[in-house]
Amino acid sequence: MKKMNDNMLVGIDTIMVDLDGTFIKKDSSYGIWQRLAKHDICAFLKSIFIYLAHAEARAKEYLQLHKNLGCVHRVNEQLLQYLIEQKGKKKLVLATGANIGVAQEINDEYQLFDYLIASDGENNCIGVNKLKKIQGYCAKFMYIGDHWYDCPIWFEADAIGVVNPSVTLLDLLQKHSKEHGKQLIVF
Repeated sequence: MKKMNDNMLVGIDTIMVDLDGTFIKKDSSYGIWQRLAKHDICAFLKSIFIYLAHAEARAKEYLQLHKNLGCVHRVNEQLLQYLIEQKGKKKLVLATGANIGVAQEINDEYQLFDYLIASDGENNCIGVNKLKKIQGYCAKFMYIGDHWYDCPIWFEADAIGVVNPSVTLLDLLQKHSKEHGKQLIVF
């Protein structure tokens, strides 16, 4: 991780953190799907049908009902340590496309986040939809994510954090942060 001091985030009081592939190393929905495929094939097939019916938010809500199958979430330790250091200095918000039930479960386990932004049965909280919810919560923020889907949010953020980026994604974010005078941290 690129080291930084607290002065680098002057004026930014909120750090938004993505869940899947960022705070945890894998996609939470994928983990539940894997467990369903092994333990409840009917529920697995129903979740696929819901997803294919272009109802991704509803599929995530349905999967959340089955989260008790013992899914183990491997957390990104480097990011976790950074967030622990920032706790109390900045508001920490889990901003995820995962269902609110999954986000709440993660927050209950780590007791880290001050607020949760997540998908519900009606709204899939990714990309521009997530950006709108973030902007409804605060004006100045740092966003930490891992995927190209996060670009609309990074481009509006005041500081950028990225986890395990590809070479092309890192190049894009470096150019953007340099052009716009934004702090970039690579985890």
